[in-house]
Amino acid sequence: MDSIEEWKGRPSAELPLEIVGALANPHITLVGEGQADELAEDAALAQETGYRLDEDGVWQVAISCNLPGVTPDMLRWFIWWCPKADERYSALYPESHETIQFREADAAYFERPERPHFENNMVYVTERVGGEGTASTIRFVKPEECALDPKKLHAKGVPYALCAEIGTNHGALMRTRFIGLFHTTGEGLHLTGRFWLGSMLPWKWMRKRMFTEDSARAVCEHASIEAQNLAERLPSLYEAYGPGDARYKVAAKPKKQKKHRKR
Repeated sequence: MDSIEEWKGRPSAELPLEIVGALANPHITLVGEGQADELAEDAALAQETGYRLDEDGVWQVAISCNLPGVTPDMLRWFIWWCPKADERYSALYPESHETIQFREADAAYFERPERPHFENNMVYVTERVGGEGTASTIRFVKPEECALDPKKLHAKGVPYALCAEIGTNHGALMRTRFIGLFHTTGEGLHLTGRFWLGSMLPWKWMRKRMFTEDSARAVCEHASIEAQNLAERLPSLYEAYGPGDARYKVAAKPKKQKKHRKR
């Protein structure tokens, strides 16, 4: 059981050789946003890592990672617990994660001492992706808003789905969708994640201007490291601070958002 401070001082996990190899030939199978349940049904799709441009000008980015010892309750807890203090966010990916703040309108949800049932919420983060500083808005939503049925997913061995919309300007411009499906394994969970970069933008020319192959690769590498860190760090953080928030003793300090180039 390691503390937040210990994890903040520990380097991120190295990417496994199979992911390094996949990035050398990043061609993946294209999956439409409305067909994301295919990621739960097709074992080959569930293992893909890489990126590819579709005919609508959307860069699809796929990640895959085993999470031994991780449970759905740990994930539900972390998504609620993490946005309350910068150091919690930094502990997951010290080289990248800088600040995190939940939307004021969601204060009642985040400030409860015990983890509540999930509600749609919005957080603001600053981090480094591909060596560049970025400021992003992330809106976490229920799976039903991404055309997913939690009961059907559970029947297919997917007990937890994480769905999000990613943008900038405190939600004024949302650009990208993400779906993460967590499959049950003998050792814990397996994450199958898919980004649709720019899919929420209204025009193809905007996607072409905002997202390139370089940005798709940067997101793939960043998210893969983030997932590897989650596998390594979440069980320890949950043991130290879960399942509510009473065991975390340092009050979060008010903070201002750092200015970064938007992505």
